[in-house]
Amino acid sequence: MGSLGNLGVLELVMICVRPEDVEILGAIPSLLFLNITTAGGTNGRITVNGFRSLKYFSLIICRCGTALEFQVGSMPNLEHLKLAFPLHKSRCLNNGASSLGIQHLSAISKVEVDIHGNCMTDSNYDPTEDEKDGAVRGVARAINGAMMTLPNRATVRFKTTREWECQRFERVSFVRELAGIDNSINL
Repeated sequence: MGSLGNLGVLELVMICVRPEDVEILGAIPSLLFLNITTAGGTNGRITVNGFRSLKYFSLIICRCGTALEFQVGSMPNLEHLKLAFPLHKSRCLNNGASSLGIQHLSAISKVEVDIHGNCMTDSNYDPTEDEKDGAVRGVARAINGAMMTLPNRATVRFKTTREWECQRFERVSFVRELAGIDNSINL
């Protein structure tokens, strides 16, 4: 870890976030700001632990089928969390924990959640005003509930964007298949 010991800001674009990736990144002692964009996680999961110094974390998940979970004790100094993920049905989060474990982020003061799915486009979505009993409303309410358990009255803002197609993330086996996941890759 000596060569990464002074790294404070990091932005990554990854096809798949693996548990060992989270472990390596979470062990960087000086990392304060982290942005990750990914198609999904190994076996449909991204489990976050570690990250002792992190203050800002942004995670953009581009494909359906990945559950995100923040573990107890992870990111103890995190102040600002920004998440974006597709959610057409509960299976888009791999039927994972709908609060995402946000209740474990004890120092959080601001959360921004951008949900793409079977919902109306709304730059300031309020799940308490949503009459439909869908996956977006369920996850937004669970996140709100988790936020209420935190001691420092953190703010949460939801943004929803209509996205018709549910594109599931699957493990790729050939380099040529990567072009279908990210059109910016030149093969």
